[in-house]
Parts: sequence; structure tokens; C-alpha cells
Amino acid sequence: MKFLFKTAFNQKTSYLYFGTPEGHEGTDQAPTNALRPKGNPRRQAQTGIDQINKNLGSIDQISPEAGNLIGNKLPQMVKNGIKNPADLARMSRSAREAEQSIRTQLDKSEGNNEISAETTRNALDYIAEINTILDKSYTEIQTKLQEDPNNAGLKTVAKALFDTKTNMRDLEDAIKENPNYLATITQQEGSTGDLARRVAQIAEGKIGMQEGTTEADSFNGVDTNKTPWCRAFVNAVIREAGGDAGDSLMAREATGQGGSGHIGIKVGNRVIAGNSADRVRYESASKFTEYNTIDNLNNGVKTSLGPVSGAPEIAIVTKGRGSNNKSEA
Repeated sequence: MKFLFKTAFNQKTSYLYFGTPEGHEGTDQAPTNALRPKGNPRRQAQTGIDQINKNLGSIDQISPEAGNLIGNKLPQMVKNGIKNPADLARMSRSAREAEQSIRTQLDKSEGNNEISAETTRNALDYIAEINTILDKSYTEIQTKLQEDPNNAGLKTVAKALFDTKTNMRDLEDAIKENPNYLATITQQEGSTGDLARRVAQIAEGKIGMQEGTTEADSFNGVDTNKTPWCRAFVNAVIREAGGDAGDSLMAREATGQGGSGHIGIKVGNRVIAGNSADRVRYESASKFTEYNTIDNLNNGVKTSLGPVSGAPEIAIVTKGRGSNNKSEA
């Protein structure tokens, strides 16, 4: 038996391969051209990093109170930019440290509301923006890897992005553990009542539900692989909360606009939407244009009550056609 595993790296051609390629048994000869990366790995990796950095540059500065909650390391890294995979790794560690710090603060507060709902909302909005950009960047890198699967540089960026995404999600979960957060925002003007509270809680519990799964198809009542399901998600959440939003799958019908678009459930400054990048996730409320109350929709009143800036803490929000046609209904 010759050997079970062999690794070769050629400095000139920058390829990495495992095992013995066909036609090269027992030699250190380079693999066939089919196994070589199509592009320069370092250049491709830097292109990916540059795109991430550009996207991060669009994030608004965090409020001082929310900055105190999550610490200064992560906001400083976002502000200074990501220049290489090592920076992504440091960003990942910063998110982990922030998560641990927040859990410590919550343990000390013991539900005494020392961390206000407003501060919690601001921190969540900030983290949600970062997560949206990381998700988008990860999808872009994965697309490039499908075209060039042997590009070691792209693999390095993808791994760093995945780790950062994981730690950022853990940080988001830690912030949401403030026991007074959801209870406080549901008591504010325009969003009182059991139905709105239940809708917000149920929607929060569906974050991360993936398109095409048995769970998604069963909950939404449609084949989520074949049907734009953002409106179906809103209907299903309200139905589970004990209300009735009807059976229409037209997003903007809920705000009396008619036609296709996108719809979600506004909770604070964020929107929980289905069929968003093929799952249920948070989106920025600023991206939506009109709103209706949950009580109105439950009572069959489908109208726009004005721009989202005037919406209560918990509301139904919609927007018109955008660039992501797949999420529209």
C-alpha cells in the first residue's frame, strides 16, 4: 500500500490538492489543470474582503448607550474596516467577547431593567445591519467558490466569514435575553394588547426558519420553494397568535396598496420578514414604506396609515418592488 493521504502545494501555481490525482500515482507531479484554481487565490480573496469592507461602510454609527452595552472593540473594527481575513477573525473574537460581556451584565441586573429596552433595540438594530451584510457577503463568496472551488484564498475568507456570522448571531441572542425588552416595547403607545404582543413573540421565535423545510412549508401553509411566502408568513404568525389576516399572498394588499412587494412584522426598529434571503430574518424598518396595524389587518381593514416612520412599535409594514424579486409577493 503506497499511502492513504497526500498533500501537495506548488508555490508557483498556488494550488492545493489532496490524495493522488488520476494519472499521477506515486509522484509529486502537479494535478491536472482542472484542479487548479481559475483565478489568483490572493487576489480573489482580497476582492471578497474589499466588498465586505465596502458594505460595512454603509452602517450607521452606534448610539453611545448601545456602544456601552456591547463594548467599543466591535464598533471600532466596523468603523476602521476589514482589510484581510485576519481582521475578520478579530471581528469574530470581538463579537464573542461582547456576547460574554452582555451575559455578565444581564446576570448582574437580574431583571431589574438596568439595560433599557431602548438601548437593547439600538444594539440589536446595529447587530442586525452587520449580520445582513455578513450574510450577503457570505452568499457572494459561496457563489464565487462554486465557480472556482479550488481557490484556497476564497475558502479562507468563507471560513472566516462563517465563524464571524456564528459569533454575531450568538451576540444577537445574548442581547435579546434582556427579560424586559419585548415586554417593554409591546406596552408602548399603539402596540398595546394581547394580539400584538403574541404576534411579536411568535415572529421572534421563527427567526432562522429556512425556506424549503418541512417546518417552513407546514407553518406557512405553502410550498416555500415555489411560492413567494413573505405574506404567508405574516398570515401564519397572526393566525397562530389567535387572529385572522386572511389568505391573500399579495404583500401590499395588507396595506391597501395592491400589487406585489414585500411585507413583514415591525418590532421596534426592525422588521421580522419571511422569504428574506430564503429564511425568516430581521430587516431594517427604514427599508419599508407604509404600515398598517395588526388589529386593522385582523379586522379586515387593509389600508396604509402612513409612512413607517410614524408606525407604532409593533405593526405590519410593506414596501414596493425592489431588486430582490424572489422575496416579493
